Amino acid sequence: MLHFGWISMNSLGAECTPLKWEYDKCFNHWFRENYLKGDTKSDPCAEIFQKYQTCVKNAMKDQGMDLTELEASILGTDKEKQTPANPKVSKDE
Repeated sequence: MLHFGWISMNSLGAECTPLKWEYDKCFNHWFRENYLKGDTKSDPCAEIFQKYQTCVKNAMKDQGMDLTELEASILGTDKEKQTPANPKVSKDE
């Protein structure tokens, strides 16, 4: 789908797609009109991003996805520098 001059993908949950498109429009405008001109401090899309993020998390839960790792605080901890475990690859391979 062509949306606001960009190719826009649908969201994980169909009910979240309008929020995603609204956020995409806001972000793309901010990026062009602010960020690329040196204004990196403003965040006019924060509220819509929060709504979209909440919607996606609910959609993931509804689809039976475990959000434990997604919601874990990693940055600034010892876990930040650890190599992720890959349960599908054995050490003997």
